[in-house]
Amino acid sequence: MTGRDTPYQEFTLRFRDCSWELVERKEQEQLAREAIPDVLFRLVDFMQGREEWTGTATELLDALGETETAANVLTKWMNEYRLGFLLENHIRYDFSRRSSGRMISLAVATDI
Repeated sequence: MTGRDTPYQEFTLRFRDCSWELVERKEQEQLAREAIPDVLFRLVDFMQGREEWTGTATELLDALGETETAANVLTKWMNEYRLGFLLENHIRYDFSRRSSGRMISLAVATDI
């Protein structure tokens, strides 16, 4: 198979003794999973044992103990992965604007 019918893969090769040796092979799913930011995995862990959580992005970062990520970056990633990674992990993400700022609502999705 060639062309568009072949799934995307990445190979790590090493040249040894005048021949190529396969060191590592990554499938498309594995590459996509590696692209997910670590803070979203911590968010999934944070929601374990909780039904819901509401607050600002800054409050969520404080609750996660996250110091490396900015609030606007977190909300960007949550929007980007809301229908994929978050929903696959049974987390429903929603937001609303209030005079006090943008409020984030996280809830465990039981109807998936």
